[in-house]
Amino acid sequence: MRWKRFLIAFILMLIIIFPLVNVLLTSFKPSNEIFQVKYQFIPSKFTFQWYQEVFVRTPITKNIFNSFIVAIGTMFVNLIVVTTAAFGLSRYTFPFKNTLSKMVIFTYMFPSILLVLPLYLIIGKMGLINKYPGLGIAHLTFTIPYGIWLLKGYMDTIPKSIDECATIDGAGPVRIFLQIIAPLAGPGIASVMTYTLISSWNEYLYASVIMSGQLKTLPVKISEFIMETSEIRWGTVMAAACIALLPVTIIFQFLQKDFIKGLTAGSVKG
Repeated sequence: MRWKRFLIAFILMLIIIFPLVNVLLTSFKPSNEIFQVKYQFIPSKFTFQWYQEVFVRTPITKNIFNSFIVAIGTMFVNLIVVTTAAFGLSRYTFPFKNTLSKMVIFTYMFPSILLVLPLYLIIGKMGLINKYPGLGIAHLTFTIPYGIWLLKGYMDTIPKSIDECATIDGAGPVRIFLQIIAPLAGPGIASVMTYTLISSWNEYLYASVIMSGQLKTLPVKISEFIMETSEIRWGTVMAAACIALLPVTIIFQFLQKDFIKGLTAGSVKG
């Protein structure tokens, strides 16, 4: 029975990993091997011509910088809002608390496409179209609700008796939050940070509507490689995709244990 489970897990792993490996190998293939009728998984000759094209002929350095600024800014603002809101919802009792908690996750359930026009009009009224804060606000609309739900679930697993003991010792709410609850909720906070960074870095829909010109993010630039010419240069697309995947992979490798721990703890008492 155990070998069957292992076989199923191995097959699922191959299904997930194969497309990623294919993208990586295709980014090193010469053009004649990419477009040949007979499929060739491993390149006969590795080439860096597509990476040279990405950085020299159609430079994406500015687009990488744009995505980095938006993702980091969104993460910091999201972290402040989510940690304080989750702390309040988890540790205190007040009228309509349960209703408010349900409304938070309910807002996350709306498809992003429904919010594009309202958000565009609001951000336009604020004068933030084609500006980093404008796109950051759009990203916060889906990272904050999920982050609050996730972190509240994690904080609910921390015994409230800890708060009571700290209060008896003279600690106020701010001290309890900063010195006790926040450190104990470290894995949950790491999960929120990881989710926010990856979601903001990969987001395409809002970025394609709000940003333009030199302020386009990396996902938008990659889509242009596909749409701007009649002949798609798949080598360029794959090379750019590998570059986009690199930061996400590095971040997840460093934070994966806390990320998984935060998700599982939140799912138990969320």
